[in-house]
Amino acid sequence: MNVRCVLALASVVGFAGAASAQLSAVTNIPGAWVDIGPGNDTTLHGDDSTISFAATHGNSIAPAGNLFICTNGMVCTTNFANFSNVALGVGTPAVGYFPYWDDMWNVLPSPGIIRAANLADRTVIQWNDMQFFPGGGSSGSFQLQIFDTGAGPGGALAQFVYLSDISNLGGGSSATIGAVSSTAFAQFSFNTASVVNGQTIVSIVPAPASLALLGLAGLAAGRRRR
Repeated sequence: MNVRCVLALASVVGFAGAASAQLSAVTNIPGAWVDIGPGNDTTLHGDDSTISFAATHGNSIAPAGNLFICTNGMVCTTNFANFSNVALGVGTPAVGYFPYWDDMWNVLPSPGIIRAANLADRTVIQWNDMQFFPGGGSSGSFQLQIFDTGAGPGGALAQFVYLSDISNLGGGSSATIGAVSSTAFAQFSFNTASVVNGQTIVSIVPAPASLALLGLAGLAAGRRRR
């Protein structure tokens, strides 16, 4: 397995201990963009804005049920909408999925549309043509696919899929990409151009215990645009 990053929670912060529910972010599991179409448009428009959505698929990161979709490229179990991205940690900044956490908006007449749908085998949330705050620049598109435990490709709990226009948003150069559960996290990249040309598919998978790095990583402040 080509592991980009594996991070887990020690039983006592700062000391080695029994780890549980490790996660890792890998790029060697096939996947594809699943266009859920305009019939699944949400009403979410704004700056640092969220909308609730009832997901029918869930796993150890977040159970099926109410999630909050944010214009800043994340989906969390709580109403979290911070525009200033940071490095991920266990339970911090919030539990959920961070396919592209950056300072974005889709205030009309911005072309940005956010869609969400529950399919038979996955929940899909996609951000189409999002722009950086305060708008007026090029746009990029990306997608989150959430699977039930054991049901995703290669055992993936989630996959992040990026269209070729993600380079318009810097390919992750000012974004946080990864996932956080209540006991573990996997950070694929932080303020690094790591997703390019629509070819990168990041899969969040359960990590073998032997690969876990015990202890918590310190949080680093992200670049603010405001």
